Amino acid sequence: MADPKVDRSDREPPALAPLRQAAASQPQDVVARRRLGWALYGAGKTDEALVAFRQARRDFPEDVDLLYGLGLSAKRAGQLDEADEAFLRVADLAGRMSDPGRAEILERLATGHHNQVRTGRWGLKQKVWGET
Repeated sequence: MADPKVDRSDREPPALAPLRQAAASQPQDVVARRRLGWALYGAGKTDEALVAFRQARRDFPEDVDLLYGLGLSAKRAGQLDEADEAFLRVADLAGRMSDPGRAEILERLATGHHNQVRTGRWGLKQKVWGET
């Protein structure tokens, strides 16, 4: 049984209006744009998230977090070529990240999504465990 004193507010997406306002008033703030895209994605507003991530990608083409959000949104929307392109780009950019642990995780996630889009399987056994 769940503890009634435990805050579960993180299960609900944040209020969208302030995030929309922040992204609109600060279009060069990559964090504001990311937050809006991820909030829309988390709220199940896939088409809106896709638009937000696409627009942000034009301004921040090398931002790995925006690209990953774009990939997930496109995948959920059935835009598989766009999703695959985004996941391949994330995997490439992850190799240049300064945090090797985060880079490895993102590269595996992006590669797994790419594999799943193309083959229906994550296909990471060799990459993760060195097995074939």
